[in-house]
Amino acid sequence: MRQSGLIAILSALLVFSLAGIHRLNKYVHREQLFPITRYSSDVILSGTPARFQKNVHVKKEITQKKGKYHIKYAFKDHLDIPRIWSVTFPSKQTNEMIYKFGVDPRVYEPFERSAEVIVQRKMEINAGLFKEEDGYVMPDLNAIAAYYKGFTKPIADFIRVNLGSGAGKRESLDFALSFCQDIPYGIPPSRFNEKEIGEMFSPPQALLNMFGDCDTKAVIFTSTMSHFGWQDMIYIQVPGHLLMGIEGLPRPYDAYVQFKNKKYIFAEPVGPGRYRLGEVRQAYPKLGGVIEVDIDKEYEPVPYTFIELDEEDPFLLSVRNAYSRSKPISTEDTGPSAEVFGNRASDDQGQISIWINSPDFGEVTVLIDDEEFGTLTHYFDETPSCGQPGTLSVLKPPGTYPFKAQSAAAIWEGDAVFTANSCLILEIGK
Repeated sequence: MRQSGLIAILSALLVFSLAGIHRLNKYVHREQLFPITRYSSDVILSGTPARFQKNVHVKKEITQKKGKYHIKYAFKDHLDIPRIWSVTFPSKQTNEMIYKFGVDPRVYEPFERSAEVIVQRKMEINAGLFKEEDGYVMPDLNAIAAYYKGFTKPIADFIRVNLGSGAGKRESLDFALSFCQDIPYGIPPSRFNEKEIGEMFSPPQALLNMFGDCDTKAVIFTSTMSHFGWQDMIYIQVPGHLLMGIEGLPRPYDAYVQFKNKKYIFAEPVGPGRYRLGEVRQAYPKLGGVIEVDIDKEYEPVPYTFIELDEEDPFLLSVRNAYSRSKPISTEDTGPSAEVFGNRASDDQGQISIWINSPDFGEVTVLIDDEEFGTLTHYFDETPSCGQPGTLSVLKPPGTYPFKAQSAAAIWEGDAVFTANSCLILEIGK
């Protein structure tokens, strides 16, 4: 993360509001302090941002054609399953909404504190999705997350489609975290289109440039999760960093903070490190301010379309080629490293989907016929569907095989029965 982070932004944006200095400029006498400008700068920036970092498995392609932005983004979800988020947004509406964010740099100049000027100044600061607080002008995280919910809705819809209706809150949160963490890290500019943006991108500009820093990604994450109806979250400021807190009951070893008699589990959306809910990149010796999330507001809808990639699409082929050296998007393999999603049983193969029902056992290793088939690190509160991500699915010819699952805390042994054209969901745990 950048060394100064949000704290430095606040320091850099100190507002000189002493009475009787002098008038801001000739615009004081006009209807607006800072007249509206029709901006036309390219929202997709050129060059590499400061402190750029990208996970090797991440790929992106952003194009503009026929009045639409086309975004293709390949990342790995919380279970290391490759995903491609491919979506279109209308160019004109997207640009106009991006241009809204930011304030005229003259808000940081000395001004006369007349009642009229103070009211007009506050209105124009708020119109740019900034706020003035304790003598500072800064991006209003809640206002940004709420205003751009039309751009984060397709992220939430993508999570729902890929996890299915049976997914729990924690799994959805982990999926959203991985989506944000894999967006490459980079520090946005301090100014864009003659406006001060505080080294922060709005969600659509971050998705079009496919990079952002901690506050940018925290807002994307917050805005995305609001579509699930979950509002009890907080922004947590620590020296040089911003992360999230999710209200809930912490599991053993979850890092959390208590605020207003509630426990908030730490969530790290920034990346490029990949941390699940309750995991932090370091032990924070000092916590700074807390901002309560408040974005349960109406928002401007943005028409979007998911793009189904053709099998010969160059982007899909490049992603498959990259993942073929690690984990493929899909496979017909049936060995220990096979990735089996959904019911893949056939005339000559039976399938067993194994799951654990408690976090108390830690990592569970599964062996069938004395052959290791993988480990389970994710647990479910309710019975998952066959092949659901988070389970360990195995395909084998019909028959009965010795089964063993073991962790540092427990051992389970028995027989695993594979039946042709059938998927058995096998629960282990308490």
